[in-house]
Amino acid sequence: MVATLERWWFPSVPALRLAAIRVLVTGFGLFWLQLCAVSSFALLRAPVERFEPVGPMSLLTAPAPAAMIVGLWLLAVVAGVLALLGWRFRVTGPLFALSLLGVCTYRNSWGMIFHSENLLVMHALILAVLPASDAWSLDARRRRTPVPDSPSPAYGWGLMLMTVITTLTYLIAGVAKLRNAGAPWLGGDVLLAHVAWDNLRKIELGDLHSPLGALLSRFPVA
Repeated sequence: MVATLERWWFPSVPALRLAAIRVLVTGFGLFWLQLCAVSSFALLRAPVERFEPVGPMSLLTAPAPAAMIVGLWLLAVVAGVLALLGWRFRVTGPLFALSLLGVCTYRNSWGMIFHSENLLVMHALILAVLPASDAWSLDARRRRTPVPDSPSPAYGWGLMLMTVITTLTYLIAGVAKLRNAGAPWLGGDVLLAHVAWDNLRKIELGDLHSPLGALLSRFPVA
């Protein structure tokens, strides 16, 4: 039983597979940082009374200085680019993950908590402690060592942890939706109404909205 569980939790995979996940996670993280830059920087002008710190930001008793938040965002971008390239990943990987966590939690500390980036941050934190630069990286080129040919559990356990966390996240979200909305959620009408209402509210307020969501709301079949 223990041996079976160990083989399942520590699968042997090639170094290239973990390196590919490094590129995907950090690449998407950089894309997200660009995507949320406008809304994140807009919070620098938000009323102080809206500040309700969550996560690591709970240590703050007041909003951080604007220069610190901009610097944190820039640090996340620079560290993300270097981690994507696999340069000094043992340093840039954790630096990217922690600065990304900081950007996300500060963004969530203004009265509205976004859940969409939680998995991204968790995957980045896991990736930060893995040997993800043994292939497809400047680290590997600098060491001038060949990419390990044989699969190893050292490259597999972290990927399995990411898989389990992703599965549990969607399982918990699904259970919560069924408990709150019941069977009608499965038909799609509840989600359709929520997407349509959210986009309509943002359009009326002159805020950013999802053009794709607004377009697809016209077609319930979609």
